[in-house]
Amino acid sequence: MLTKEQIDKNKRAIEKINNLRNKGQIIFTNGIFDLFHSGHLKSLQEAKQLNCIKPSARYLVVALNSDESAERIKRLPIIPLKDRIKILEAITIVNFVLSFDEDTPYNLLRDIRPDILAKGVEYQGKDVAGSIFANRLVLINRSNESTTGIIKRVLKRNTCFECINFDNETYFGLCKKHFFDKMSEKILNNETLSLLEEKTFFKIWNDIRIKNPNFLKINSDLVQKFDNKEHLNGK
Repeated sequence: MLTKEQIDKNKRAIEKINNLRNKGQIIFTNGIFDLFHSGHLKSLQEAKQLNCIKPSARYLVVALNSDESAERIKRLPIIPLKDRIKILEAITIVNFVLSFDEDTPYNLLRDIRPDILAKGVEYQGKDVAGSIFANRLVLINRSNESTTGIIKRVLKRNTCFECINFDNETYFGLCKKHFFDKMSEKILNNETLSLLEEKTFFKIWNDIRIKNPNFLKINSDLVQKFDNKEHLNGK
C-alpha cells in the first residue's frame, strides 16, 4: 500500500506534469522494474526517443507497481517500492516517477492524459487499461533480458543465495553448508577428496565438532569414515 508520502508525491508530480503539457510531449510507461537491468534501460530509452508529433521537449513519466500490486499480478518484488523509486529517479532520462496500488495505472493515466502511452509488443492485439486517456498507444520492442531470467540464472548457478557471498577459492563456489554437504556425500560414497578439499573440509569439521558435540552421535557413519581417512587422497 502506498504511504501518505508517496500519495502526496504523486499529486505534486501530476500537477507539475500537467503544467508542462504545452511545453513538450508527455510520454508515459509503467512496470514493476524489479532488479533494474539493461532490458529495463533499453525500454526506457526507446520510450524517450519515440517520434513526437510536436517538435518539442520530451518528458518521460514512469509509473511503478507497488509491492502489493506487483505480488497480485506477478510476484512480490525483491526490491521494495521505496528503493525501486530511488533507482528510477537516478536514471537521467526519466523525468517523473510515480507509483500505484491498483493492478493497472488506469487512474494515473486518467489524471495525466499523456501524449504517448508506451507499452511492450506483448500487448499487441490486447486491450491496454487506460489507453483511452492517451493520444497514442505505441508498442516498443522488449529486450530478451528479464528479471525472471536473472533470478533463474542465479538459482541455477547456486543452490542458495548464500553461495554467492563466499570466497570461491575457499569453498569452491559454494556456501559453507553446501560445501560441507557435498564433501560429506563424497566421503560416504568412498570418493577421494583433493588436498584442498580435505584441508577445507577438515577445518569446518573441527569447528562443528567443537560447537555441536551431538554431531558425532547424529552422523556416526560419516565420523567413522572421515576419522579413518582411508578415502582421502587415495590413502
